[in-house]
Parts: sequence; structure tokens; C-alpha cells
Amino acid sequence: MKPSGSHREIVLNIETTGFEQKGENPDCIIEIGAIEIIDKVHGREFHRLVNPNGVTVSKFVTEKTGLSNEKLDDKPRFSDPIVVDQFLEFIGDSHIVTHNVSLDRGFINAELQRANREIIPDENWIDTLELARYLFPASKNSLSKLSERFEILVESHGEREGGLADCKLLVKVYKGLKECLVPEMDAVDLNERARNLEPTDNTILQPAAPFLTETERDHHKKFLLETFEGNSIWNRFNRV
Repeated sequence: MKPSGSHREIVLNIETTGFEQKGENPDCIIEIGAIEIIDKVHGREFHRLVNPNGVTVSKFVTEKTGLSNEKLDDKPRFSDPIVVDQFLEFIGDSHIVTHNVSLDRGFINAELQRANREIIPDENWIDTLELARYLFPASKNSLSKLSERFEILVESHGEREGGLADCKLLVKVYKGLKECLVPEMDAVDLNERARNLEPTDNTILQPAAPFLTETERDHHKKFLLETFEGNSIWNRFNRV
């Protein structure tokens, strides 16, 4: 429960067995890390390791996270109430902040459907990647690059914190992004605006139409010939 009148958000990070969200053999979530932010204050934390229920953890994921089928064998499945129900209770109706929302939202909602729970609607998600692209359109906006931009020290932990460590990093990045917004801008509204900036055929830049008419171009050409006898600097760079 959040105090009356307070602003609560959940910063989320997940790890999965791979990257396939659909198909006959979809990948699944093996770790959930979430941090509660109430009025910019770091609050409670939620962390679960999840049994992949027979899905093989890819070698790449094991090298990246240290998680394997053997290490997850005795963990609860996502559909277990200690995972799914406690996760839903933790996030409540708060907005969920994540980096690259299509990945996290896709996996979370796929797991919720398999567990016979309602999915989390699109409007409840805030994508820090989209916010960063909106604010810094000419820059690389990975978490590591944003950490460098905001001079965030990425701490190394002797004992693996996994999803929570990444959440703590994302909390700092999200704070940095929000500080770049002018006071009247809201992260939720801006995120919606950023989502609607997908390029279309109508947004492709086209060459500007000439400012001079053909008659004006002829007059200009005549003026140059009569005044400079064809030796003007203009003629060296622009054959009119």
C-alpha cells in the first residue's frame, strides 16, 4: 500500500532463459528484481529466482547471470503463489519502469497469461530506453552508456545480487533522466509521446523546395554575367 497522495513507481529488471517470447518453445523468466520508489525515495525490494520449468537456460544467459538449470532446480515456478501472487501484490497499480519495455513487458505478460492472471496493460509501463532516445536522439542509450552520461558508479558485488543490482543501477539512471525533464514534463506523458514517435513514411525528411522562382533565377544569372562577366566567386561554386 502506498501512502495517500504519494507517487509510487516500481523499477523492474528480469532475466530469462533466452529471447524467444513466442512460438512452440518460448523462453521464460528465471529471475525477477524490483524496487519500490515512493516520492523519489528508495523503498521495499522484491527478488525471486524462478524455476524455468524444463526450459533450458542458454549458455549466453548462464555466462551473463551465473544462473543455470542446476541452480534453479529447487526454486519455485512463476505460477507458484510465492512468485506470481506476491509479485502482483508488490507492484499493485503502480507504473513499472524498465529499460527496453518490449522485452520485459512481453515476458511478464506471457508468464501472467500462463499463470491465468490478467496481463499488465501498456499504459502502466515506462520505458527508460524510449525516454533516453527522446532526450538524447543522437546518442547511444544503453544502460552502460547512460551510466557514463550521468557519472553513475557501477559497483561490483562479491555476492551476486543479479536483478536487484541492475534495478539499483536503473533507479539511478531513471533519476538522471527525470532530472533532464523541465518541471512541467511528466515521465508518463513523455513516455507516451516518445512511443508515438515511431518513424513512418510521412516522417522521412524530403529535400526542401527551391526558394527562387525560375524568373528570379534567370534575373540572377543575367546580373552575374553583366556585372562580373562570368568571373564571380558565385560562379565557381554554383553554376546557375
